[in-house]
Amino acid sequence: MKIVNYKNYLLLLVFMLCSSMFGVTSYSSQSKMPIFRSELRTLSDKAILLAESRLAENPKDNTGLMLLKFAGYFSPDNRKVLLLRGKLHYKVKMTKPKTKASDKEFLILLKNALKRVKGKNSVISRHLTAIFCSMIRLFDPADENAIVTLTTYRDKGFTTELEPLFARDLQQARDIQYDEKDPRYVVSNIKKAIMVPADQPWTDTFVKVEAGKFVRVKAFRVWEMGDVGKNIPACDADGYADFNPLDPNRKKVTKKKKGKKVVVKKYYKSNLQAFPGSLLAKIGKKSYPVGREAVFRAETSGILYFGPYEWADYSDNSGALQVSFEISDK
Repeated sequence: MKIVNYKNYLLLLVFMLCSSMFGVTSYSSQSKMPIFRSELRTLSDKAILLAESRLAENPKDNTGLMLLKFAGYFSPDNRKVLLLRGKLHYKVKMTKPKTKASDKEFLILLKNALKRVKGKNSVISRHLTAIFCSMIRLFDPADENAIVTLTTYRDKGFTTELEPLFARDLQQARDIQYDEKDPRYVVSNIKKAIMVPADQPWTDTFVKVEAGKFVRVKAFRVWEMGDVGKNIPACDADGYADFNPLDPNRKKVTKKKKGKKVVVKKYYKSNLQAFPGSLLAKIGKKSYPVGREAVFRAETSGILYFGPYEWADYSDNSGALQVSFEISDK
């Protein structure tokens, strides 16, 4: 006769019950998250209490609004979050919660959570680290660890502002890979935004692109290809389509050996079919006209740069474009 070991079944049942109560998950479902979801729920609950307390006194309190967004980011279906958002939207008077929560207590929870995720090499870990550090600075602006981490992230091109961090879907985050020889450079597919000044030939994006990858670009704002004593207007990334800045005064005169004078226009990037003042991209030694919006396929591998189509001197230029770009396989 086969004897059933009911003790093992009982232990398994108890473990499953505890897992559902305390947020313990299996390795396969938890491996993508560097922190237990139960810890995130605890943080969210504390954030709701603090947000409710602050917003009851001042519905426009910035810290209170960020606390509400923090709670909503990790617990979007929480009834208390939805209720607070609704009261703010419909301008319903709020009362302070009966349960008290202190800033100090929430700060300790944030720092403990930061210890769990900081330094782990995944896009989710870096995303959570940026959120936790930015939240820490709301309560302790002089926190040195948070300042150093956020500065390092900005130098590498990561987003550190809370609004865009909360706007990003954590579950659809893609991991970012860096060049082993020079970790300043990203070598994987990525979305990024940078400022491209008009007064320098090329601006480094700190992204390396492989041949065959697609580059999608959008550019905003205006810049000026200035010139001393000349009235040159500002232009957007499409350049001077309706204005010709290349008048005879911008020509360089050279002499041939026979003594005949030959007028030669001085271009720095004249091999491209693009308007002067327009936005250009460069990968390796190959340049691409971009303008306000473009999609092109990288013909060679190399570092991605952006710069203005200048015809003379960069030093008298002013302004900058905001350039958003994405590297993808198709």
